[in-house]
Amino acid sequence: ADALENDNQFKLDAQSYWSAPSEKIPFRRVESIFIRSVSGFPNLVKPADDSELFELRIYESHNEDALRRKVKMFNDSEFSIFDDVGLNTVFFGANISGSQMPCLTYLLAFKDREEHRQAWSKFGPHPEWQRIIKLEEYKNAMNDISRVFLKPLGYSQL
Repeated sequence: ADALENDNQFKLDAQSYWSAPSEKIPFRRVESIFIRSVSGFPNLVKPADDSELFELRIYESHNEDALRRKVKMFNDSEFSIFDDVGLNTVFFGANISGSQMPCLTYLLAFKDREEHRQAWSKFGPHPEWQRIIKLEEYKNAMNDISRVFLKPLGYSQL
C-alpha cells in the first residue's frame, strides 16, 4: 500500500475513482478470497481462445470434513469425468479465506450456452458419476451450490 501511495502515476490515474460520488462506484464492497489449489488440479489452465462463457461454481460444505471428502471426490473421479464430458476447468481449489466457507471454488469455460448445456447433460448420466454418488464416503459432502455466469471483457486475460 505504501508503494501505491507514493506512485504519482497511480494517484493521477485513480483520481476519478477516488473523487466519484458513492452512487457512481461500480461495486458495493470489495471481498478478497484466497483459494488453494488441490492435488488433482494444481495449475491454472488457459481456456480455449473461443471461450465466451464462464461458469463460476462454489460448493459449500457444512464442515471441513465434508469439504475434504468433496475435494477427494473431485481428485479421485470428478476431474476425469469433467474431461470426458467437456467441462473445461480453468481453475479449481479449496477456499482458505473469504465468505461461504468451508467451500471450494472452480471456473469452467465454454464456447457458448449450447456447449455448456451439452457438457452438463453428459455429466449426470456418466457411469463413473453414477457409481461415485452412491458411495457412503461422499454422502452429505456439500450442502449448497452457487453459480455465476460470466462473459469476458475486452481487457480480460482469459
